[in-house]
Amino acid sequence: MTLDARRLLAAYYGPGTLIFWGLDIVLSAPIRASFLGRPTWRVAYYLGLLGLGALCRWRPGAAPAIGLVESSVNFLLVLLSILLPVWGMADQVLGGAGGTGGAASAGGAGVLTSWTIMNALLSGTVFVLAFHKSRAALERQLARGREDGP
Repeated sequence: MTLDARRLLAAYYGPGTLIFWGLDIVLSAPIRASFLGRPTWRVAYYLGLLGLGALCRWRPGAAPAIGLVESSVNFLLVLLSILLPVWGMADQVLGGAGGTGGAASAGGAGVLTSWTIMNALLSGTVFVLAFHKSRAALERQLARGREDGP
């Protein structure tokens, strides 16, 4: 991965988190966390990201593993933010007007909004980049550990 990609990811996860949080608060534009419906959940999400960022700075050796898990979980959440509304619509169509009580009534299926689509395009791309960057860094760490030997 090039240095430019590293800077982009560092900006996205560092100051970018604060910028997206500010947009969420000031403009009610949940671009980064559109998959979380409630504002209190989004606050917890942003605080969690900032905490992970601080942990990565405090323990740089753990950063690749943290990045791998965090990007995987976030990518899953972005996918679910698109799939749950779609599954909820299918549930309503197949179950009649009231639905069958599946995904739509489980509280997970929301409405597919333009924020969700924007979040999927922006964050999904960054999460895939972060996943591959973290995987490569973790492989390098493990290879160095094998070379050092017991």
